[in-house]
Formats: sequence, structure tokens, C-alpha cells
Amino acid sequence: TNTQMDIGGVTLTANTTFQAGTGASSIIGLGVVTGGGFDLTVVADEIDLNGNITSAGAAVALRPGSTGQDIGVGGADSGVSTTLDLTTTDLGTLQNGLGSITIGLAAGTGKLTVNGAVTFNDPVTLISNGAGASIVLSSTLSGLDNASVTLTAPTVSMNAATVETAANIITLNT
Repeated sequence: TNTQMDIGGVTLTANTTFQAGTGASSIIGLGVVTGGGFDLTVVADEIDLNGNITSAGAAVALRPGSTGQDIGVGGADSGVSTTLDLTTTDLGTLQNGLGSITIGLAAGTGKLTVNGAVTFNDPVTLISNGAGASIVLSSTLSGLDNASVTLTAPTVSMNAATVETAANIITLNT
């Protein structure tokens, strides 16, 4: 189904999934989330993070609703309905102290592109591992603090981009 959800400030009291369905109208606008250590999964073909997300040690997953949806990480909103845009501003709401951040879908068949320089402070996995999927790095992907970086796709391409961490592990699964 196509659903638009605008969710204001939320305090999680259990592991929580917000799911808006699939398609161009599958949009979640998410305000401040205080997690209390509970995991958060957000599933929609467009996700707008409008407030800080904090949940000490918790897993945060940002996933497209459609397996074939392309994902843009960093940079600005592309304005294209077939791309789940997680802009630099969106990603800046993920506060240091999360246990892990996963962007994408294991069965995803779309292209995941790092469009603009982006920095994570916690372990991050970018995944689009279905048939024909790929990850394209067109800008710098940085991991600070305890952030390791894992890239999982049948094909990973680096277009004059770098992946760097603060002495943490970088893993390529192809």
C-alpha cells in the first residue's frame, strides 16, 4: 500500500518498526526519536529524518519498501521518486552511541549510491545484495569514533571516492 506517515516525537518502549508500504507515496517523516536502547526499523520508499535519533547501543535500520528501489546516501534530495534519498541532513540526525546503522535491504535489487560525503559515528552497513544490485561510491564515506564500515552487494564500485575509518574495520562483501 502507499501510505504517507508523519510521526512526531516518539519515545520507544520496545523494538519498533515504522512501515509505510511501497511506491511513490510511501513516505515516512520521522521527528525526534528517543530509543531507550530499543531497536528502530524504518521502511518506506522515501524517509525524511527530521529530528535526532538516539537509542544507546540499539540497531537502526533504514530500508526501502520496494526491493528494486534505488537508494541515495548523502548529498541532497534527488527529487526522483524511484530513489530513497537519505540526505546528509537526514543522516546527521543519527546521534553517536547507536549500536549499528544499516541502510538498504539484503534482498534489494536497486543501486545504492553514496552521492555526497557522509560521516557515521557508529558501525554502518550499506547493503543491496539482490540479483543485479550494486553499491557505487561517488563521494567519501567516513567512519569516526567506533564506526566500522561494511559494504555488501554483488558489485561495489568506487568512482574517485574513499572509505576511511578511525582505525576500524572496512569490510567489502561481494
